[in-house]
Amino acid sequence: MKNIVIFLGAGASKADGAPLQGELFKSYFEMRKIKKEERRKYAFFGMDDGYDINDERTKDMDIRIEDCVKNFFKYFFNINENSDNFPTFEEALGILDLAENRKEVFYDFNRTCNFDTLNSINYFKERMSLILSMAETIEYKLEESKGRNHELLINNLYQNDLLNSTAFISTNYDILIDNALLNSGNSINYGFNKTKIFNNNISLNKIHGSLNWLYCPVCKEIKITDFIKGTLKLVTAMSEAKCNNCGVLTEAIIVPPTFFKNYQNVYLNNVWNNVENILNNAEHIIFCGYSFPDADIYIKYLIKRSEIYHKKDKINIKISIVNSYKRKRKYEKNDEKLRYERFFSNQSIVNYTDYSFEDFVSNPSLIINK
Repeated sequence: MKNIVIFLGAGASKADGAPLQGELFKSYFEMRKIKKEERRKYAFFGMDDGYDINDERTKDMDIRIEDCVKNFFKYFFNINENSDNFPTFEEALGILDLAENRKEVFYDFNRTCNFDTLNSINYFKERMSLILSMAETIEYKLEESKGRNHELLINNLYQNDLLNSTAFISTNYDILIDNALLNSGNSINYGFNKTKIFNNNISLNKIHGSLNWLYCPVCKEIKITDFIKGTLKLVTAMSEAKCNNCGVLTEAIIVPPTFFKNYQNVYLNNVWNNVENILNNAEHIIFCGYSFPDADIYIKYLIKRSEIYHKKDKINIKISIVNSYKRKRKYEKNDEKLRYERFFSNQSIVNYTDYSFEDFVSNPSLIINK
């Protein structure tokens, strides 16, 4: 059983260029603006950029997102394009999720809307548009990244004979760590019940889903698209996102950053069960780029169960935090350290470091062997 656990939060992916959750919405609108300008330039010179400007799916998705933001937050793109006063994905998706759960709608009395139209309103398409736009934004921001920090981490763990005793838990949707493992010749065990065991099989548990997972709601099969963010096929090439068994359009397995997280998917359930088993047998958990926010109560629940579980054998688990970065304010560090220390009943097991993710991947032994 693995006894070292590396827990990858958003800050780890940020080190390789991925946006943080609070940056996703702004990054999306910046991306749309840049792409529109590029298309105008290509059209002006009579060139084909390989993208269908009239792609109805993309246009429809953009319209839904703009309507959602304008209707809920009165954000006007022509005025505040460079403003930092953006709504967050948590807010927009959380409102839609709660409306769906309560079977309620938002009625705009400034529009003409008959009873039949009002009765037919649901937010499924708006919600999916937001989730897919998030996936598209992550893809766009990582286009220039080669995942160098993640690859360096895997290589250095291997060189120090630590990789085979390490399990990974990630809250990130991107496939930076996936690609780093595959590029180094390893196979990945995602914690699914049908996962086969291979030589050099590394445990990677993505508790919020992944951009390379496609799920068939009919035959309940999962498709893993190695090296490819298959979820984006739901936007760019739907024919390639169909189930290989029954031909039905697959779905993304992504738990978005909202306050109402849904982990009911059978594969995610298996992942979470696997994570609990890994944590219960861990000797050292290293949190990388994870601020331990109060809202992540599901994660805290599993970690607390693990802490209590270890007490039955009177063994204290080691906790290390690697989440420093340039220009991180002192009060941010103090608040973060306090969140970790107040959570664990024995504060002496918490090692809050001044290392960044880049420091850690350059020399994992600095933390692991301490």
